[in-house]
Amino acid sequence: MAFELFNLTCRRVLVNGSSQGIGLAIGHGLAAHGARVVLNGRDRNKLGAAAASLTRRWWAIPSYQRGSKSARRSAARAMSTN
Repeated sequence: MAFELFNLTCRRVLVNGSSQGIGLAIGHGLAAHGARVVLNGRDRNKLGAAAASLTRRWWAIPSYQRGSKSARRSAARAMSTN
């Protein structure tokens, strides 16, 4: 259970490099405070596993990033998804 320093309920957060390690831990922490987390990284398989670890309790979109155009698409997708 998250302590109540801040509340991110209904906020969308795009976390780059979040398929493993610190990025994934940050995603879990933000999700624990109510954020809708969009995971982003280079490895589709790792992103799928990372998203599965979040979607059991929280919302996540895996987004494969390769270059600046892909990053912009990921951000647009994060903002347009309910």
